[in-house]
Amino acid sequence: MMKDIESSGNDVFRLFIETAALAIVTSAFLLVAAASAAEGAPSFACKGTLNSTERAICGNGELAQLDTRLAGEYRFRHQDLRRQDRRYLRLDQRDWQRERNSCGGNFDCIRTTYQWRIEELVEWDL
Repeated sequence: MMKDIESSGNDVFRLFIETAALAIVTSAFLLVAAASAAEGAPSFACKGTLNSTERAICGNGELAQLDTRLAGEYRFRHQDLRRQDRRYLRLDQRDWQRERNSCGGNFDCIRTTYQWRIEELVEWDL
């Protein structure tokens, strides 16, 4: 009788380990798939009517990554600001977007504009 309980306990433990291992492998696969899909994707949809700057960002992995990083910095800063300061940040971001869009499809101009804005947001006084 004791041997049956011990054997049953081992089977349950083995099933638990196999299930946990499968869950870990599945999670890792999904993370890799999500990272691959997101790699090189900007923060905006690359569909519909795009200006030449947006088309350049959609067509270049480095620019897309800069766009995604900038969007993250913007959200981080925006969430912790008071209402009046959020308004100022939104207006400042729109001004920056106009400046970025004046680059047209010029890779160096777009990259420099993004690098400057990311640095500005990182150093933003909260």
